[in-house]
Amino acid sequence: MKNILSVTAFAFALLPAIVIASGADEQRPNIVLILVDDLGWADLGVHGSEAGLTPNIDRLASQGTRLTQFYATPVCATTRAALLTGRYPFRQWMDWRSEDFGKPDYLELLGMKLAHLPDGTPTRRVMGLDTNERTLAEALKQAGYGTALLGKWHLGEWLPEHLPMGQGFDHQYGHYGWGIDYNNYSIPHNAPAVFAVYDWHRNQQPVFEQGYTTDLIANEAVRLLGERPEGKPFFHFIAFNAIHGPLEEIPRHRDKLDKRSAAIKCLDEAVGRILGAIDQHGLTDDTLVIFANDNGGLTEEVNRPWRGTKNTTYEGGIRVPLILCWPGRIAAGATNDALVSVVDMYPTLVALAGGSLNQELPLDGLDMHGVIFHNQSSPRNELVIEVAGSVRLPTLRRGDFKLVGDGTRNRGKRSRGYCNPTAINGRMVSHCFLLEETLGFTIARRPTRPSVPSQCGFGGVRAGDADVGQRQRDQRRSRSRGDQAQRCAVPAAAAGGDGRRRLRRPRARGGPASLVGHADARAAVPVFCGHRGNYPHAQPPCDHVRPSAA
Repeated sequence: MKNILSVTAFAFALLPAIVIASGADEQRPNIVLILVDDLGWADLGVHGSEAGLTPNIDRLASQGTRLTQFYATPVCATTRAALLTGRYPFRQWMDWRSEDFGKPDYLELLGMKLAHLPDGTPTRRVMGLDTNERTLAEALKQAGYGTALLGKWHLGEWLPEHLPMGQGFDHQYGHYGWGIDYNNYSIPHNAPAVFAVYDWHRNQQPVFEQGYTTDLIANEAVRLLGERPEGKPFFHFIAFNAIHGPLEEIPRHRDKLDKRSAAIKCLDEAVGRILGAIDQHGLTDDTLVIFANDNGGLTEEVNRPWRGTKNTTYEGGIRVPLILCWPGRIAAGATNDALVSVVDMYPTLVALAGGSLNQELPLDGLDMHGVIFHNQSSPRNELVIEVAGSVRLPTLRRGDFKLVGDGTRNRGKRSRGYCNPTAINGRMVSHCFLLEETLGFTIARRPTRPSVPSQCGFGGVRAGDADVGQRQRDQRRSRSRGDQAQRCAVPAAAAGGDGRRRLRRPRARGGPASLVGHADARAAVPVFCGHRGNYPHAQPPCDHVRPSAA
């Protein structure tokens, strides 16, 4: 009898899950994911811009929900890799695989050398997203979706297995590389010789046509919507290269707008045409539309009120717009401040599509279904933004605090470019920001009392302690060695002050890359073992206080 009751109880316990799964399967949406390039936070009307450049995107926001704490990565390729795999891009070495940043160091670790031209010019290696990665397109295709990539790829340019149709997409249209001339579809390359590449393809075959790439991508998106197979859900990843450079001739609006603003206006018109086609074909109620940006804009002016720019780990470089719209399913005209990462899109969309998340490589992303559809709290409290050994400063957010650290370099000395970094358990720690104090202003002020580290969960010392060194020694004796890598601190000089110092930029540093990760990115912190590479667009972390842009 006891066994029968146990089985009955187990069956009733499963019933809600079965009902939820069945409901999700019946409501599997089409997915149109629009990703734009290098747009600034402040460019959108919904973020306060008065330029009137984005009426269609603003209208989409009024019909859906905006996530105000959505994080991408500092540059194009790494965001695309994170989006399509649900894994932190440092696991895939995507900076090195897609760009020239630190590539000789990366190749040295693989026992390879970077080829050079006869005149000594370094070439690019033939690399792309590791084919062992399972992509969002592959997962959705296995779930019965038709898949298409329109626009910029930037995850491999040469080998078929690295191109979109080798990574799960049924249809491809657009260009493979980091950028392209919007009107003649070519871009200079130097591998294996110096030449200009013609980079415009349909289904991985060159296609010759005329037009502005922003308009051409929209044309293809509208055409595919009209030719979709009946009864089969689809995933269309529409990745505009706009407004990434080079911005050459813009076909419209130049009589009234500067080149960048005209490009944004053309981009918004393209988004409007796609949204109009979805509505025209009666797909609105069955389609989840997602609008996002791949990284911050090139100047702080366009990223206001956030500090930093593209290619930095400051908020202006990685905190980007995300709009989700599915009438009747997602709240209209709402905002949500839940912490969400670009890696979370993969498990969320696969689960929504009724697909499987069983795979060989572990995910860093978390399913945000409850956040998006039920306004629940985010299951994410920590975000690993960059790790030591990369081309940028190792950066971690936990709760309302953000750590940007320089690891063990110059141990025991004043590290160039930082305000009195404090040695915690033998590690040099740069700065820990209280986000509430920094995000509304373009400043780098240290939070003062009460104890900052205990609030942010990193542990460490309290700002303003008279004998920081003695307190550190006491902590080392009382904590296990395994905890020592997870400490952060605010320099004592910051207590009771605003940290106003004008410092030099950090200089580029060379040396072998030493990527130090962790077993589970959702539970542990990477060891900040030292920054290798450069931080070309960074401002000194202890920049002077400047007034808010608001």
